[in-house]
Amino acid sequence: GGGIAGMTSALSIAQHGYEVDLVEKSDVLGGNLNWLDKTLEGHDIRLLMDNTIADVEDHALINTHLTTCVESATGQAGNFQVSLKKKNDTQTIQLKYGTIIIATGGEESATLSYNYEQSEAIITQKELTKGLTSQEIDPQKMNSLVMIQCVDSREQFRNYCSRVCCSTALKNALKLLELNPKLSITVFYRDMMSYGFTESFFTEARKKGVLFIQYEKNNKPKVTVVEDRLKVTGYEPILGRDLEINTDLVVLATGVRPNYSKRLADGLNIQVESHGFFQEAESKWRPVDSIKDGVFACGLAHSPRNITESIASAQAAAQKSLRIL
Repeated sequence: GGGIAGMTSALSIAQHGYEVDLVEKSDVLGGNLNWLDKTLEGHDIRLLMDNTIADVEDHALINTHLTTCVESATGQAGNFQVSLKKKNDTQTIQLKYGTIIIATGGEESATLSYNYEQSEAIITQKELTKGLTSQEIDPQKMNSLVMIQCVDSREQFRNYCSRVCCSTALKNALKLLELNPKLSITVFYRDMMSYGFTESFFTEARKKGVLFIQYEKNNKPKVTVVEDRLKVTGYEPILGRDLEINTDLVVLATGVRPNYSKRLADGLNIQVESHGFFQEAESKWRPVDSIKDGVFACGLAHSPRNITESIASAQAAAQKSLRIL
């Protein structure tokens, strides 16, 4: 994988004098960094991506394979046989490796909830982020905006927290208020996962007037399309009654899902858990190891995590890989 996790692990291993093949199925490196702009703390993600890509491309021991897929992978620690196939090529490349690090990443989950396809004014947090970056979304033209968290998440079929949704909602809410301080923003949430120093941004958002309304799984808010306007109806637990909010935009936090490769998992005989994330050998003592020796995972392929956590897992996977190399 050629996202931040894959690039970080490749650099960490190459810096110790070992040759690395970085295999990326798309035509660019960077993964999800390509559509992100700033972190919640204000760090420049594009600068991080550009600098990391430059380091990868400049390193003599890293061979980058773009638009390339892993056709098959077999073997064991110290002797893995891998077949790579470049897009539109008929032949495969046969290579041997000592270790393999899976950094196939993840993406925003698709949804049909809350009438998503019925209106262009019902979008996802990713679409909001991209719209603000490209200036296609103009907060100055809006009076009201509603965000709904945990869409299709933390319940049957996707019973996990994606960790990044709440911080993304806070980041985008604060950005919207920076551009239009008069904008009314309401966030319907089940639990605000503002762990660590993210709590300070949760406090800042409340001080700036963002209204947070908690909802229960069995009593979710409802979104209806009324001509060119949207109406959100939700129960307000403090008032003890339903609220109706006429809004210009509804933003859905649909969570993260892994880019699961069944072919790769089956070929290497490694396990994935029920949602398609990497199954580690032991969550506390061997958190980036597969049960099979010589195979490691990091980033969103491993589990939902932010950029800092993805980099940490990539460095951990590289260190475990270096022990074998």
